[in-house]
Amino acid sequence: DTEDELPDNPSQWEDSDSDGYGDNPNGTDPDGCPTQAGTSYIDVNGCSDYDSDGWSGLSDVFPFDPTQWMDTDNDGYGDNASGDYADNCPSVANGVDEDNQADYDLDGDGDACDDDDDGDGTLDISDMCPSGITEWTSTSVTDFDQDGCLDNTEDDDDDNDGVPDNADLCQKSNELFNSSSLNDHDADGCLDTNEEDSDDDNDGVTDIKDMCPKGEANWVSTLSADWDGDGCKDDVEDSDDDNDGLDDDLDSCPTGLSQWDDQREELDLDMDGCLDGRESPLQQGSGVVDEQYYLDLIANQTQVEEKTFVEQLAAGDLDAIGLVFTILFALVSISGTLLIRARKTAFLRGLERSIMTAVDLEDLDQAKKEIRRAAKNDQISTNRYELMMDDLNDRRETLLQEKNSAQKNRSKGPPKKSPPKRAPPKVTAEPVLEPEPEPVQAEEDYFTPPDDQITTGDDGYRYWEDPDGQWWIEMDGEWTQWG
Repeated sequence: DTEDELPDNPSQWEDSDSDGYGDNPNGTDPDGCPTQAGTSYIDVNGCSDYDSDGWSGLSDVFPFDPTQWMDTDNDGYGDNASGDYADNCPSVANGVDEDNQADYDLDGDGDACDDDDDGDGTLDISDMCPSGITEWTSTSVTDFDQDGCLDNTEDDDDDNDGVPDNADLCQKSNELFNSSSLNDHDADGCLDTNEEDSDDDNDGVTDIKDMCPKGEANWVSTLSADWDGDGCKDDVEDSDDDNDGLDDDLDSCPTGLSQWDDQREELDLDMDGCLDGRESPLQQGSGVVDEQYYLDLIANQTQVEEKTFVEQLAAGDLDAIGLVFTILFALVSISGTLLIRARKTAFLRGLERSIMTAVDLEDLDQAKKEIRRAAKNDQISTNRYELMMDDLNDRRETLLQEKNSAQKNRSKGPPKKSPPKRAPPKVTAEPVLEPEPEPVQAEEDYFTPPDDQITTGDDGYRYWEDPDGQWWIEMDGEWTQWG
């Protein structure tokens, strides 16, 4: 069999392109390209393999990349995970025209085929933050409501009750629920039906003491809003503000002493809502003893048990004596208040006087210190402080103007005009006589100003300004007034 080109293969005998693969298509290892020599051996034998990866150019999707040859999803990335440009989702297209091999959590699985993009353990279908923070795992500690959002960074409603954490008093509620007016009356994020919310309407009164536990919400029970502290807002939901058993429209003291309705028959004989002997309708039931009310009682006092008020005092009636002491105490309190006001008025007048009587800037600075000290110690109001500071600044300007005016007068210098020139005496011919000796005159005392206060003018004369601002000039050795 000398003509057999493939003697070792009984099913092949001819190899037209001499590439080692026989031409017989029905034999073993037939040549896929019998007329063209090639080296491919995986998909077909004997065809061109440009990148020498064993795959023929007929089926190699990447004919010039020896590391890739197949692309199942036709997205431009090869199926071989260890090759170049490997597809992270071989069965789902995510190439250039899609999300370009996006892999948010860098776990090697492309987002197109990854059911947990951020790798937090919560599937994307249930994850409220599917592309949130990575490298953490959702647990009851890190993600209370298991919504896939990290509680301390990206979740502003940790228990997913519909109330933001910054307004939620129960950020991690004992029970997952959606806040509504039915289960969370005050919308504070705490479930009303369990023990975590002890004040359902958030008025400051616990439900166990609140007469209106689901009343007006989000207000604070104070004397001005809830006189009797029963948790019912006076102007909206409370018809008996002082809880004395008498409705406000019938109560002469609607905001009087409270919580005594069980003793009404004994303590309020006229049933006017005012506690007998303690409250005065004149003060609209303020609960404060009204000294005028008691004075009126004394003036209109009639016989009680056939005794006058004076007789009751004389007899040592404790009620009458107590009434007198109550009145005296009130009058003493009023006198003390008037005395305090008088002292405060005198103090304020003193501060104002220190401003108006200041004669120099040092006096004003001292007054300013006193005013600031008084303001710091709350001895004067803010308005009074501002008014005093305005007066002080006005006085300062006045003193500065006076000071500048005085300095200006002193800095004028000697007058510019020269003294009148004296004409020389006329010479007339007279007979020459023997001069007679002149009588010796007593030396006159002339005033001479201090040398350091004398100024020499441009005209050569010497000038001096006395303390009264009058200028003097020295002429012929004598000082005479000038100007």
